Amino acid sequence: MEYKTDLDKLRHSCSHVMAQATRLTFVLLVLTTSICAIGKAEITPDIKGGLWVEAEDAAIAGDFEKAESILRKILPTITDQLEMESANDSLEIINNYKQGLLNTEPVVYFFKAMKYFGAGDYEGAIVELQNAADLAPSIWLLQKYLAWAYFTTDNLEKAAYYAQKVIEKNKEDGRASWVLCITYGTDEKVSVKPLEALEYCKRAEMVMPSDPYVLDKLAYVYFELGDCSSALLNFKKAMEIDADCPALKFSYLFMGMCAHSLGQSQEAIDYFHEAIKLNPGHTEIGLSAHGFLVTIYTNLEDHTRASAELQEIKDNCDGCSEEQVKEMVEQLKEGLTKMAGRGI
Repeated sequence: MEYKTDLDKLRHSCSHVMAQATRLTFVLLVLTTSICAIGKAEITPDIKGGLWVEAEDAAIAGDFEKAESILRKILPTITDQLEMESANDSLEIINNYKQGLLNTEPVVYFFKAMKYFGAGDYEGAIVELQNAADLAPSIWLLQKYLAWAYFTTDNLEKAAYYAQKVIEKNKEDGRASWVLCITYGTDEKVSVKPLEALEYCKRAEMVMPSDPYVLDKLAYVYFELGDCSSALLNFKKAMEIDADCPALKFSYLFMGMCAHSLGQSQEAIDYFHEAIKLNPGHTEIGLSAHGFLVTIYTNLEDHTRASAELQEIKDNCDGCSEEQVKEMVEQLKEGLTKMAGRGI
């Protein structure tokens, strides 16, 4: 993929790294959903987990009535929205069978996939869900879990493909929105526009309001759209929830750019220094932060600090000629100037 400027390349690479970091949280969410480990006192986590497995085994054996009975016993004890969604989806699959919309095979494949999810075998889950979806292409719930499974195996193109199919049938679906939010900007094959991503991320936030990855991506989308006030607000919200979230160490660069565009020079300087602290000087993030600081210090007529930042770039940019360093700094300066000139 070609980039017009280093800044374009920077934005793309940062988004990709954020998505990589997100997958760990996704795996934990899937495991939590499958085990169903939160509930009221009368059904302890261990008992509930056992009941969930018992429901899966009953469905796999074709005893859908027993599976439904167990799931309905668990349902009132669930307090987590994602777990609630998973249980309701499982019941809906059984209901589709009862209504004649599904034959036995796809239902069995679905519950086999849930079992694979619980075991952390996402490739196995994909096989079962693909079998189910091939037999019942009109059932969007099967495509929904295919999207999640493909996301965990790093196939972002297929994850987005199936998530978009789900949104076509149910635009309010939280998990599909989450996938499309997180995959935005990570792969040139994923064709999600910024305004679409904004809607997906807002919907994902409604389902997972305390997920720093969702808030971080929401902030990034606002950044892409030029709404720096909203971008900064959501970056800060994400950091209040989990300051150690791996994705956030890249976000300080965007926060610095936004702060500068809003006329907050000292805040921008602080954010850029934090970006350098978390991302060594020789990295793309670190070099860019040094480059932005050259521009800000020059604008503030602090030529001593501007020269020091420029020297940091020269010392850390392996194989870069004087001309290349100058060109990079000019491109970064142009990026900041354009943002400020648009009043964002």
